[in-house]
Amino acid sequence: MIQRNSSPGFTLVELIVAASILAILTTIGFYSYTWNIASARDSVRQTHISKISSELKLYKRQRWAYPVPWDNFELRNGSTAVVGYQWYMNNKVSLSTADSLSLDPELDLPYSYSVTRTKQEYQLAASMENDWSPYAYVAWDYRSIARNLLPNILLAIESNTPVDISTGANQQLYIFHKGIHNLPYDFETGLPYSDGTSLSQLLIDSSEEFWQNSDYRNCNEINLAGKNVTQTWSTDTYQTLNSSWVLTDTSCDGIL
Repeated sequence: MIQRNSSPGFTLVELIVAASILAILTTIGFYSYTWNIASARDSVRQTHISKISSELKLYKRQRWAYPVPWDNFELRNGSTAVVGYQWYMNNKVSLSTADSLSLDPELDLPYSYSVTRTKQEYQLAASMENDWSPYAYVAWDYRSIARNLLPNILLAIESNTPVDISTGANQQLYIFHKGIHNLPYDFETGLPYSDGTSLSQLLIDSSEEFWQNSDYRNCNEINLAGKNVTQTWSTDTYQTLNSSWVLTDTSCDGIL
């Protein structure tokens, strides 16, 4: 009687199981690789922002003012009161302390940049990939006036004309550090991104990262800092320090 040896091959079920395991491992490896690459790019962005910030501060020490963004649009409080200028930190900016200016490592885009009218304070921002949950990364020495008015001078917008940042629609565009609602640019279009969240909600969601001013003692100091109180908004209320050095709501009554 002839005895047949059993085949050393795999059954169909075993092949399916092996293929499924291989697919799962491949998927895990792909997402792990993608996450590591995105994380590495985020580290590069932070390095870029830190480097440009240092170059800006050196420029200010040498020139007594920050450079103005090239091809900027005006940020206005009301119809005429200019409070700042915004555009991009690109090679057209006259930043003599830098040989060249860094770009986003994924999109080759310049970072967003704004200065106050007096050119004494700035904000600089990048978008972070953050494992598919993007947020804004902001560096600044800008000092806010009040939570509900001029909390910053950087908007998720491109414009060829002045932008009134006292209006409700434009106040929804404020970019806050680690904020998720407004980004200097998204990673699909490369354009500024906003999901239309209200200012009150932006402030709530950014509360841990929002720097609350405690420097201004009166409306004249606010004006000297280039953060104008408009003549048309006679009921503008800012937060200033009173005689007891307590942060207090103060009506500026249209002082310019």
